[in-house]
Amino acid sequence: MARHFSHQRGPSASHTTEQAVRAQLGLTQQALAQLLGVSRTALAMAENGRRDLPPAASVRLLNLWQALAAMPAPVPAAALSPEQRENLSIRLQAIQLEEYPLRQQLGRVQIRLSQARLRQQAESVLRASLPATEALAHRKLGRLAE
Repeated sequence: MARHFSHQRGPSASHTTEQAVRAQLGLTQQALAQLLGVSRTALAMAENGRRDLPPAASVRLLNLWQALAAMPAPVPAAALSPEQRENLSIRLQAIQLEEYPLRQQLGRVQIRLSQARLRQQAESVLRASLPATEALAHRKLGRLAE
């Protein structure tokens, strides 16, 4: 089961780098795994020391860790005035409203990309199975892949 970290509870000395980054950002394993480009299972195994992250994911994690280390300490919520909290709340709502259609659009684009990849794979298989003399079929397949 994924362990959730709250924004109030920061990283402890016993956390791995992965857990410390998650704690500082308040992310779930799934969310950090998406940022790193790995599965949640791979991240969980890395957190438990049973497996190393792929090199590309390790570089992303190191970059995140270094960026977080360079950031100033967050201001505790209690130090914010009620007006500042209200302004931040309004900004958060505005960002969330902007995020929704973008996520929807991203989902549609990802579906179109996977469909295009499947068409491309099917085209190469079909082209290989057709005799070279069937030029008309090859042209039709070319239009299918577009």
